[in-house]
Amino acid sequence: MTLRRDSQLDKIALVTGCSSGIGLATAIELAKNGYTTYAGLRDLDRKQDLEAAAQKENLELNLIQLDIAKDDSVKNAIEKITSEHGRLDVLVNNAGYGYFGSVESTSIEEFKEQFDTDFFGALRMIQNVLPTMRKQESGHIINVTSVAGFMGFPVVAAYVTSKFALEGLTDCLRQELFEEDRSKRIHVVAIEPGIVDTKFYQNMKTAVNANPESPNSIPRYNKIVAGFQKNAGELFKNAMKPEKVARKIIYILNEEEPEPRYRIGYDADQYWADKSSVTPIEFEKIVRAMVTEIIPDQESS
Repeated sequence: MTLRRDSQLDKIALVTGCSSGIGLATAIELAKNGYTTYAGLRDLDRKQDLEAAAQKENLELNLIQLDIAKDDSVKNAIEKITSEHGRLDVLVNNAGYGYFGSVESTSIEEFKEQFDTDFFGALRMIQNVLPTMRKQESGHIINVTSVAGFMGFPVVAAYVTSKFALEGLTDCLRQELFEEDRSKRIHVVAIEPGIVDTKFYQNMKTAVNANPESPNSIPRYNKIVAGFQKNAGELFKNAMKPEKVARKIIYILNEEEPEPRYRIGYDADQYWADKSSVTPIEFEKIVRAMVTEIIPDQESS
C-alpha cells in the first residue's frame, strides 16, 4: 500500500502486531507524526482494517510480513528495512496474545508457545535491531507489557509470567545500553496498559486441560476460569481506546530522558496504587475480587 505524503520522512519505525488494537493505532499515530512506518503483520491477509485506517487519514504506511515467533521472518523483515533506509529509529514490540489456564493445567508446551511469542518474539526483534541502533548511536525500543507485568492474576499464568519476563528484560537492557552522553543513548521503555478495547480477550487461547470438557480438567481451576470469564465483560465495558496507548508512545518518543516504564489507564494506576499501599496478602484479596466472584472451595481437587 502506498499513500504518499508531501514531506520527506527521515525517522524509521517498526511496529509488530498491527492487524488490530494497539499495534494498528500505534502504526497510524507514528505515520501521522512524520515517521516512515513499517507495520508488521504475521498474516498479510488481515490487513484490511489497517489499510482502511491509513486511507482514512491519507497516510503512507508500509506493510511488512513479520512473524515474531520465526527467526527467518524477523531477520528478513529487519534486513529489508535497514537495506532500504540504512537505519531504524523506533521498535515497538506489541505483538502477543493470552492463554487461559492455571499453572497446573497449562502444559510445558503451552507455556513455551506463549513465551515464544510474548517474550522470545520481543527478544528476537531486539537482538536483530540492536546492531543497527548501536551503529547509529540512537534509537527507541518500546516493549508493550501490561499491568500483568507487575501483578499476578489467577488462571492466566503463562501470559502473566511472559510479561514479568519482558519487564525484567527491559530493565537489563536499559542498564546494558546506558550511555552518559544522552545524544548516543538507545532508550528502552516498558509500557503497562490496563484494559484496552481490543480483540485481545476474544483471541485468548485456552489450555487443553483448562477446558472443562477435558477429562484431565481440574474442577478447582474451572471455577476460577468461569468466574474470570463472567466478569471479563464488565471489565472491558470501560476499557480505554488503543489510541490512548498510541499517543503515550508518541509522548515517550518526544521525551529527552524517558522513564523506565509508564502505566497507562486509570485502572493501571489504581492497581499500582493498591499494590503500593496495602500488604501483599491484602493485595491478593483485591486481585481475586477483581477477576472472579467464584472462589474455589478449599476441599476442591
